[in-house]
Amino acid sequence: MRLISMMVELGVIVGGLGFETEARCRDLAALATTSISDPAEALRLQEELTAQFSLLSYGTGLGLDISPQWDELLDLVESVRCASLLN
Repeated sequence: MRLISMMVELGVIVGGLGFETEARCRDLAALATTSISDPAEALRLQEELTAQFSLLSYGTGLGLDISPQWDELLDLVESVRCASLLN
């Protein structure tokens, strides 16, 4: 359920609001990884998600093509889902 909530919030960011703060992107990444029991893996995925959220947010706000970042984010979301299922 947390992953769905994160994707809804991400949809708002990418949907045109753009320029989300780094702290907000970090909070969203932390929310997505709370069910991962391995702290090192959770931290690694949080850092990667934060970077991708920031790229998507700023790219959208500037009107840039975000297709490559979106593909990377979907791969990361799958990694988070798999890591969460292992717990």
